[in-house]
Amino acid sequence: MVWLGGVSVGLSGIFLVRYSIEAGLLGPTTRIALAILFGLAFHGVALWKRRQLDQYNDVLAALAGGASIILYAALLAALHLYQLWPAGLVFSLLLVVSLVTMGLSLIHGPVLATLGMLGGYVVPILVDTGSQNMLGALIYSLVITGSSLALLRYVYRHWLWLGIMAGAAGWWALSLTSSVGHSIQLVYLALVAYGFLAIPDSDWRLVNSQADEEPPLMACCHQNMFFSSLTRNVYTLATFVAASGLSIAVSEPSPVIALSILPALILWICRHNPGFSLIAWPTFAATAIGILLCALSLDIGVHVRQLSASEASQFAGALAVLVGLFSPGALWNIKVSKHKGYWSSLAFLAPVTALSIAYIALTDMDTHWQWAAAMLLLGAGYLSIANRQASKEVPVSVTAALVISAHLAYSLAAVMVLREATLTLALALQVVTLSRLHQRFTLPVLPYLVKIVLGVVIVRLTMNPWLLSYPTDFHWSLWVCGGSALVVWVAAYFTRPEDPLRPWLQGAGLHLLALTLIYETRYQLYDGDIFRHTYSYLEAALNMAAWGLIGNVYLYRARAAQHFQNYYRVCAHLLLAAAALTYAGALLLFKNPLWEPAAIASTPIFNSLLLAYGLPVALAAISYFLLEGRLRKIAGATTGAALLYFVSIEIHHLWQGQLSINNVISDGEHYTYSMAWLLLAVAGTIAGIRFQTQPLYKAAMLLLMLVIANIFLFDMSDVTGLWRVASFMGLGLCLLGLAYIHQIIRKGLQPAPARLEGGVE
Repeated sequence: MVWLGGVSVGLSGIFLVRYSIEAGLLGPTTRIALAILFGLAFHGVALWKRRQLDQYNDVLAALAGGASIILYAALLAALHLYQLWPAGLVFSLLLVVSLVTMGLSLIHGPVLATLGMLGGYVVPILVDTGSQNMLGALIYSLVITGSSLALLRYVYRHWLWLGIMAGAAGWWALSLTSSVGHSIQLVYLALVAYGFLAIPDSDWRLVNSQADEEPPLMACCHQNMFFSSLTRNVYTLATFVAASGLSIAVSEPSPVIALSILPALILWICRHNPGFSLIAWPTFAATAIGILLCALSLDIGVHVRQLSASEASQFAGALAVLVGLFSPGALWNIKVSKHKGYWSSLAFLAPVTALSIAYIALTDMDTHWQWAAAMLLLGAGYLSIANRQASKEVPVSVTAALVISAHLAYSLAAVMVLREATLTLALALQVVTLSRLHQRFTLPVLPYLVKIVLGVVIVRLTMNPWLLSYPTDFHWSLWVCGGSALVVWVAAYFTRPEDPLRPWLQGAGLHLLALTLIYETRYQLYDGDIFRHTYSYLEAALNMAAWGLIGNVYLYRARAAQHFQNYYRVCAHLLLAAAALTYAGALLLFKNPLWEPAAIASTPIFNSLLLAYGLPVALAAISYFLLEGRLRKIAGATTGAALLYFVSIEIHHLWQGQLSINNVISDGEHYTYSMAWLLLAVAGTIAGIRFQTQPLYKAAMLLLMLVIANIFLFDMSDVTGLWRVASFMGLGLCLLGLAYIHQIIRKGLQPAPARLEGGVE
């Protein structure tokens, strides 16, 4: 009721102005004067009753808030509708109204502060004249924001701070849809950020706020610190830094002066307030990404827009500002900050980043040795500085930042010169050098860099059919996949056993080894055309092998990794499920060579059947030892069933030469099936008893009964005379021998009975 009443009072004044306009009842000056008188009268009544009550009253606060809304509307109408007064006078009066409203909130309470602030931000929308004067609106927003921030010095509320943030950021967002210059948006964001830091504490030079307060990164997310002064301001700066990056990205190349205001402000704040240091890198990243996206903006979503000469000049100037601000600024902050590695990394990586952005935006990203030479010179300079500082008492983090920056420069030089397969191997080589650096400099960031490079290499090689098309004129599957696997294993070998990075390297090495086997197999089968666009029986077999191998690799990584175990386990289960579906759906049903013609070599055992139906046995067996619970039982059952099918189809191929379900099965093939199944049943029975595996024992006994039934009903149905006698005699002796062996094994596994007193067992 209180809130609705205050808003209704304010709206009544606005609608009164609109009605008088539509009906033509009063002249412009009279309309504005009456509206102002109404607003002042409501303020007077609210103040008079407040003094009588001598206590806070929300009703009076709402009435005063509605009065302020009426005054906002009247002054804006005088400017935009009738042009009665100059813009400077109107905004001065708006500032007075805003300040008086915020001052009266000290008497009436936070309700008036909220209504005054809400009215200040919303009234320009309600009294919109269609003039699209966004510059005036942004100036007006600065006036309201400054007044609201001044109120924070006396009446602080969390929601009031959030409301000011929303209002200031909201007018910036509206300006993105207008034709106002993007340089004006950048200046606006810088002024708002300055206001949030300077006005509440009267710290106009930004040198006094929490000079020694320097929380760790995750402290900003702690519940008890969320609304501390330092953390609140860090969030504020992060918001406006992100907005600044977006403004740069969606604009034409911005003037360098406007581009540099907010970054310079951030560096100045970090110099005198170390607690704000965490915002420096995000500021650099947002500015760099914005410049890059601005240069790569698209025309009609089809072609990358080519920069004109003037735009290229502005783009180069923006990059110069990026380097000229952040490199010296970071070196300037190293002297007073405890985080030497943080600031030195920003100082040394800024030129590398700027040169990379220039290469992407100003070239066609083809081979350019000139750009690579410039990047190599930059890296050589960093290494030279690092060598000269080796004899000095320089913090190890600074030296590490120099070496890492040089390392990145060399990597980018390889990107600028090398292409496709060779580039992938060049990136993989960085794993060795980064791992060696990790052994020398124990910095937390180095393992993450190694993991990022590993991720890039693995994604490139795993997604090759969709991302890249390597040429077929050289043996890239062995050169790139095998080479990458080798260098990763070398890096793992030189990593300390207790280092958490070693399991990552070992897992990545297994993944790359699996890819090497898969690609090399396809290379040999398809005469170098690894990515032939067909899906045949052989293709299904290769897919099944790939997913099964990689799924088991991820199961291994889930056991070895200290982090992301659930992630690896989910990936493993998905890959193994894909392999199982491919085996069951494609290889057993749709692409089965028994009824789908397929070229099978006449060589016994060592043919494509070994890949399609033999490898699943090994994959399922490996999964059995890596899985747990019910999934392990499923893997065990799959192993037995796949082994039985593999043996059977190999026997059929051995006797027939070519697979077909229509082939006539000879007596010799029947006998071979029975003999092979009998051997499998015997082996399964012995293994089930020996290892106390009840499911394996039951499955083997079931297979044994099926073999016996097959022998009686089919194999010996046509045998007569002495052959029948010999056959049944041989079968009987085999079964008796199996039973005898069965008893011996079971007796050997039983525990010896305990010896009782008196020597009686």
